Amino acid sequence: MIGRMSGIRVRPSWKPLAVTVLTALALSGCGLPTELERELDPEGRPPPPTQRHTPAPAPPGGPPTPAPTASGPATPSDPAARDADQPCPAGGVRLRAEFAAAAMGLRAMTLTLTNCGEKPYVLDGYPVIRVLGEDGAPLPGVRAVRGLDDVFQAPPAADPTAFTLAPRQSAVADLMWRVNTEPSTALHVTARPGAPRVTVTPDEHLDVGPRNVVGTSPWRPR
Repeated sequence: MIGRMSGIRVRPSWKPLAVTVLTALALSGCGLPTELERELDPEGRPPPPTQRHTPAPAPPGGPPTPAPTASGPATPSDPAARDADQPCPAGGVRLRAEFAAAAMGLRAMTLTLTNCGEKPYVLDGYPVIRVLGEDGAPLPGVRAVRGLDDVFQAPPAADPTAFTLAPRQSAVADLMWRVNTEPSTALHVTARPGAPRVTVTPDEHLDVGPRNVVGTSPWRPR
């Protein structure tokens, strides 16, 4: 009997071994996940650091500063300052016409004469005016008269007096008329007897035609 049983192979039981391993793990305070990590990384290297995305800093507040631009010298806005840069005409004086006022159908323009020469300039009386149309020809129905009496509601003009302009001094005369429909873009002006006739372009057109009266005051010192 005993001899027969000696031929039988007895399989070792795994249960006592498993119990022993689990007991050892419990006593050592290590869990199964820790043991698995040791199996995957026996050297115990620390995990790579986590890279955090840092947003780029926002640009400083406020509107962007515009880039500087190149600019030339400022252009004078005063017509007299602009005229001072131009050569003096052959007659020795410079003329310009500027719109002055408009009220109750009455129009007024100031004619300015400046002595741009090197000699004294004598004035005595009225400028001689011719009103030109858009084609540059005189308006046949428009009369230029001495004095302001023929212009309705125009103030009275002073009597003419003689005076002398030193170099760079100025004189003025008034032009007045009643508003109408046909424009004029230029004037022919003769400052005094024997002076050259000068074409003057006002800063605004004269609404004076087709038929009208333009009164002129005498020259007076400015």
